Amino acid sequence: MKTRLVLVLAALLLAPALTLSATRISIGTGSSGGVYFFVGNAMTSLLNKHMAGLNATPEPVTGSAHASKLVDSGDLALALAEVATAYHGYRGSRKDFPKPLENIRFVMGGMASGQAPVVWADSPIKSWADIKGKRIATNSPASLAMVTPLLEMHGIEMSDVDHKTLNYTEQVSAMKDGNLDVAFMAPAPRNASVMDLGARRAIRILGLAPDTAKEYARRYPHWSPITLKAGTYDGQKADVIMPAYHTAVIANKDVDADLIYGIVKTVIEHNKEFGEMHESGKEFTVERTRDFLRQEMVPAPFHPGAERFWREKGVVK
Repeated sequence: MKTRLVLVLAALLLAPALTLSATRISIGTGSSGGVYFFVGNAMTSLLNKHMAGLNATPEPVTGSAHASKLVDSGDLALALAEVATAYHGYRGSRKDFPKPLENIRFVMGGMASGQAPVVWADSPIKSWADIKGKRIATNSPASLAMVTPLLEMHGIEMSDVDHKTLNYTEQVSAMKDGNLDVAFMAPAPRNASVMDLGARRAIRILGLAPDTAKEYARRYPHWSPITLKAGTYDGQKADVIMPAYHTAVIANKDVDADLIYGIVKTVIEHNKEFGEMHESGKEFTVERTRDFLRQEMVPAPFHPGAERFWREKGVVK
């Protein structure tokens, strides 16, 4: 009886210590139905599986600007964010950032996600130039920031279109209901929302002419275009060139350095499994972060925990 009592007391004394040892963090993903939403959920599952004591929760956000602000405030520990948005957020150099987000730090580079206009296959809209006068939607301020200069390169001002901000699920519904002519979505590498739209009736993804894509990349290197291979979607018979978000994982500067080091190490060491969970996961590699430095796309200072890992890998000198 005495032995049993000692064991019970020992268990009660240990319980608080075990609870305190658990680490809870929130990771910003993306709006429901978007690529970031699915990749962020896959990343969270990967970390929870392989990092003992970690309890990571995926948190949907309305876009990269929203994610960056929540990381800066400390409401999110980490988030997936589009590079150009994180860059301008850290510097306060875009109108949706009235002040610099000085608390965000760069962790690692990730996948490229292409953005393009999606219309019905029988629509008279066959090129970017045909968008003038139409009802269009983008899913976030970051998406609108990417799209606006491309519309201008095709002779279209924002005053020439009827624009709304709708998440991907809302865009699909609006297209199906006949309330939207052009949905700006993220078809690359492969998007469930685009597949949902195409399941009802045939769709067309509008691409950029090679010369336009080249000039756009020169002007806006953070949005350098990528190619969506033919056959990615039913009825897509040709490659499609589209501007791309290049993804950064960002963190609040006060997140524990050892935790960030462990997160990067886990993502890199389990890259194959990450890719099996979502195709884009395979792009979170050592070489991808090396490319960010080579192409001068690092949007903010490295988080100390991430910097330690990348120095060990020879990425940061």
